[in-house]
Amino acid sequence: MNFILGSGILGLLAKVALGDQWCIIPFGRSRFYSFNPPIGDNYIIRNEFTADLFSRLGFSQDIQYINGAYSYNGELIFSNESFAKYEYIDKLFATDPHPLAKTLLRIDFMAHSISIYELYHRLLERYKSEILENNIKYGDINNITDHIISTTTGKYQYTKIISTLPLPTLNKYSNLSSGLSSRDMWYYHVTTPLLNFENAKFVLVGDKPYDFHKVVNIGPQEYIFHCLKDLVNPIQYLGMFVNNQLKLLNSTFIPQAIPIGMPPNISNLEQMDIYPVGCHGQHDYFMDLASSIKRLYKMKL
Repeated sequence: MNFILGSGILGLLAKVALGDQWCIIPFGRSRFYSFNPPIGDNYIIRNEFTADLFSRLGFSQDIQYINGAYSYNGELIFSNESFAKYEYIDKLFATDPHPLAKTLLRIDFMAHSISIYELYHRLLERYKSEILENNIKYGDINNITDHIISTTTGKYQYTKIISTLPLPTLNKYSNLSSGLSSRDMWYYHVTTPLLNFENAKFVLVGDKPYDFHKVVNIGPQEYIFHCLKDLVNPIQYLGMFVNNQLKLLNSTFIPQAIPIGMPPNISNLEQMDIYPVGCHGQHDYFMDLASSIKRLYKMKL
């Protein structure tokens, strides 16, 4: 039996890409897309693999242009190569940067018109019965050794595994050491009439004294601030930047939200026929959804 560990957006897309011979073992809910509005990036960069997957799903092939900006010292900068970009990388990754961050970080790209949030909930509805049934059938995972998944309901032999679980969690189940670094994140959904992104969808903030590193415009006068620490009093803190004309709608805390540092070697897991996929599955900040779909296709399992 082939298994997919995790029933978030990537686990569901793996099911579509790999076929019905793969069985999903659910693992909680999507950490970023079970919220409305979602707190993760809500677009899928288009490549030939995502286009094929969307075609198989019968979804529109319409595309949209996504553009962002860097902010530094009160100025918006729309260049992919700027001093502000390098300041932002230093701020986000602190003393443990991704080795390819300066090459891979971009602020403009072509994306599919359907949002990740909409895609996730469409697929959740499609596979709802299987997820509910398998949640009861398999229960919670205890460990994975010698091609056996041991759970609270029994032992199940596997041929291959696709894992979308956070890599530290998978390593724990597989009795492997981890030692991986990450950053917690606090998200604040606000309304304010006083932010002007000059048509950018998001702004990456390189100023190190500010406790937020990213602000996303999700609708008219609606924004989500991605913060590197608990603001304690977000209305007071964020209000300083918008003349106190701000209303807090919601806030969310996600532990270990951003993997940092050198992506680890996962060949030891692959030798066990376990294939981690995704930003958190591979502990690689730049494995976005499109890159992860490409990896699923390229593995040819």
